[in-house]
Amino acid sequence: AGERCDLLASTLGEALPYIAQGDPGSGIALLQRLEDGRNNILQSPWLSPSFAIAKPGAGQAEGAESFDMADWNILATSQGFHLDLIDGRLTLSPALPGTWRSLDTPVFAPTFWGNMHYKPLVHGGSLVFRLDRLIALVVVKPSIKSTGSVGLILKSIRVPGPDPSSGSAPVQAHVSLGQSPIGCRTEAHPSGDLILTFDAPLTLATGDRLEVDIH
Repeated sequence: AGERCDLLASTLGEALPYIAQGDPGSGIALLQRLEDGRNNILQSPWLSPSFAIAKPGAGQAEGAESFDMADWNILATSQGFHLDLIDGRLTLSPALPGTWRSLDTPVFAPTFWGNMHYKPLVHGGSLVFRLDRLIALVVVKPSIKSTGSVGLILKSIRVPGPDPSSGSAPVQAHVSLGQSPIGCRTEAHPSGDLILTFDAPLTLATGDRLEVDIH
């Protein structure tokens, strides 16, 4: 008789804390187990087995659960994504496993869709955020005039800082919107990230590229 055992049902829940607490390698390893189970047991990208019957040389899944929302949480956590629309603060602070050399992912928020490309370098890193689509918020009070979405307004962006082991050279941040350089003030965050506060608020329109080079 096979032995019933939990296999992958809690994998996403376990992976999230690893990634959020700075151990993305362990979190990604759990996700790879999940992907293997989806492909080889359930043959579905949208489900996870609730448990499995372990047999010599094989595993038979019994039960299946949907983890669609948890998948989105994994994406945002891996990106280190957070958006404060009221204060105009965007955080993109991805945590990459040691074997990864870059991260290129979509970014989803209630008011926009975009894309982020991040590449850590020996003495810093390069991050590009592209705004692909604006989504107008629904106006609840009829007395308020709505002109649709005028753009994504940002006052600051938080990005990964250089690896502390790379040396103690002064950190320089260069920010540009398209071909135009953007003035900013650089502040160190206790996590090691950098907070770049722009000299004036930026309004990003569809198709705009915000590029940050740290060295």
